[in-house]
Amino acid sequence: LDDAVNTLLVEAEYGRGAIGIDAAAQAYFGVPAAQLRDDEALALIALLKGPSWYGFDCGKTRERFATRYAQFVERLGADASDWTAEAAL
Repeated sequence: LDDAVNTLLVEAEYGRGAIGIDAAAQAYFGVPAAQLRDDEALALIALLKGPSWYGFDCGKTRERFATRYAQFVERLGADASDWTAEAAL
């Protein structure tokens, strides 16, 4: 299972021409993946299902992203006031 997750993170398309979590961290946050904050990493994971549908650049896709991000936070059991889509971005 760990290998499958690692493969997904390394080979997935995140939008903005980024393939893999390292490229996505650079494309969206300007840092290597190892330097992502937890909320930023969660934001990238939220993009995995469909970067063009859930992209957080603007408009409708940003609204969809915020909803999806909130669902992930809920699944984590985290305090929603500490984990907001806007704070992650």
